[in-house]
Amino acid sequence: MRGLKMSKKYDFETLISRKNQGSYKWEGMYKEYPDLPDGIVPFSVADMELQIAPEIKEGLKKYIDEAILGYTGTYEEYFEAVINWMKRKHNFDIQKEWIVTSSGVVSALFDSVKAFTEKEDGVIVFTPVYYPFY
Repeated sequence: MRGLKMSKKYDFETLISRKNQGSYKWEGMYKEYPDLPDGIVPFSVADMELQIAPEIKEGLKKYIDEAILGYTGTYEEYFEAVINWMKRKHNFDIQKEWIVTSSGVVSALFDSVKAFTEKEDGVIVFTPVYYPFY
């Protein structure tokens, strides 16, 4: 959400129940293991039980009010943000041409393996790991 300033204070203590909300993580877990005790902490997909930061909610509402939802490309501010973040956090200068976007982590991993390996090369995947990585 471009142009929004983050407040730095967030509630990481209050968990929001995702049960009976169509959550792939929770519904699938209870379907496979129906007798799980209360208070279970699943370490599966990156699906959080935390409140959405107010700045993100505000930015999404503003975007929905002002734009049409659909497929979008990557805009210049995105590249500038990545370049500036790499410099600020890692003191590393990168060029826009080095940045490759992806629709998700699984496709990014697939593309990376294809780009940096040859046929018959081996690839090590450590566990525990997100199951689509196999």
